[in-house]
This record gives sequence, structure tokens and C-alpha cells, in this order.
Amino acid sequence: MEIKFKKMHGAGNDFVLLNQKDVETNDYEALSRAMCDRHFGIGADGFMVAASSEKADIKMIFYNADGSIAEMCGNGIRCFSRFVYEEGLVEGEKFDVETLAGIQNITLTLKESRVDTVRVIMGHAERAAAQVPVATERETFDDETVCVGTSEVVLTSMRVGVPHTMVFQQDYTHDTVTTLGPEIEKHPVFPQKTNVNFVEVIDEDHMRVATWERGAGATLACGTGACASFYAAKLKGLVHDSVEVKVPGGKLNISLDSEDRIIMEGNAVCVAKGYYYYNC
Repeated sequence: MEIKFKKMHGAGNDFVLLNQKDVETNDYEALSRAMCDRHFGIGADGFMVAASSEKADIKMIFYNADGSIAEMCGNGIRCFSRFVYEEGLVEGEKFDVETLAGIQNITLTLKESRVDTVRVIMGHAERAAAQVPVATERETFDDETVCVGTSEVVLTSMRVGVPHTMVFQQDYTHDTVTTLGPEIEKHPVFPQKTNVNFVEVIDEDHMRVATWERGAGATLACGTGACASFYAAKLKGLVHDSVEVKVPGGKLNISLDSEDRIIMEGNAVCVAKGYYYYNC
């Protein structure tokens, strides 16, 4: 099977994108694993399919590299938005995208007729522990000490599209992300697992975040993770209403609007396009 694709990245978080009309199979679980494989496929952190929607201008179907479906992806939706605009699947620089986490409002910024940045209204953070979900009797899961392996770690969890758990730690390292991240991800207190964000607040306008993602591992960026980390820092009074978040693959601008909705803005870069030969 010959499948037309584009590969894109947002701050280094990379994705394979398809138009549903160009795909003859609906077994996206298997197809995502095959195409995202970095040795035998194209290689990516995630996989997206653009489909028609009865609720919005377009629908985003998202799978992680391991074939697990996910409700949303912050860097992914920016790439998806540029993809559907350039493929002529939507009209204009403002449109809505249906996701499993709800309808997302998109605004494209063009530079010389090309997409420069993508602004996404991510909505409100869901702090209720039952909605994250976290296996606890507490209403929220803020600054809770949890035994992880042989260490005690202070965790804060919320849902921004998908479950996120923050670890505030100055001068964390990549080794911290890759060793502690998977242990927290699969901790019994998180029945649906969790994305894990390691957060360093540099000052009131700047943060540094690295993420261990469910189903993908350590990535160069996580848009929803940057949003959740910003909101958690804002609740602690550590940052202003608008910050620059440095991630391993680049930078994202995250802010709050007057309705307490989280706004994310960042790049979406086309890397390659072509045809993938599936089961040939």
C-alpha cells in the first residue's frame, strides 16, 4: 500500500501526518507503530490523520509512537493545523479542530504567505484528581509526596488535554527524565498512566521543561506539558501570566487569557513529504 505523508515537527517533537482520504486502512494502531518506527519506518513521536468532522472544521486523530491513542497533543495540533491549511482541507487562518479532548481554536500567523507560528486556545486546566485521573481521595493532587522507587518525590497533577504530572526541580538532567520519568508514568497512583514534566522556574518570565511522554518516552518538546507546567507554576505564584518555556527542542510561548484559558503559540516545521510503502 502506497501512503502519501508529510513529516513535521514542533520544537523538535516530530510527527507523521496523513489525509484520511489517502489511506486505505483504518487500522491506525498498527500503521502508527510502523510509520513511527525510527529504524524500519519514517520515525516520529506521534501519528496524525486528518478526517472530516461534524463538530468542527476538521478532525484530528492522534496516536502515539507505540500505537496507543491519545486525546490531544499540543505540538501535534500545531503541526496538524499547518498541514490541513497547506493541504487545502480548511479555509482561512482561523478554524476549529475536533480532538478527543474537545474543540480547539486555531489561529495561524502567516509570513510571506507561509505559516510562521500557530496559536492554540488550549482551554482550562482540569485540576480535579478524579478527572486526571489520580487514585486518591483528595480533590486535587497538588504538592503530594509519593514514594517512587527508593525516593520520595513531590508531585502535582492535572489534565491539559491529557494527564500531566509535574516535578519542580532545579537543575534537573536528562538522566533524571529518563530514569524517574518512566517510574512516575507507570506509578499505581495513575490508573491511565501520566505524562511527566520536569520543571525549572528560571524567573517570572522564563521556565525550562523536559517531558517524559506516555507512549513516546523522552521527547524534545511537549506542548500540553509546557501548558500544564506553566499553569502549575502560576498557581504557586512563581510566574507571570505570560512566559517563555524552553524545551529541549526549542521554545514555546504560553499565557493565560482573561477567561483563565491557557494559550500556546509556537512553530510548526515541515521536514519531508513523500510516500510510505506499507506491507509492500
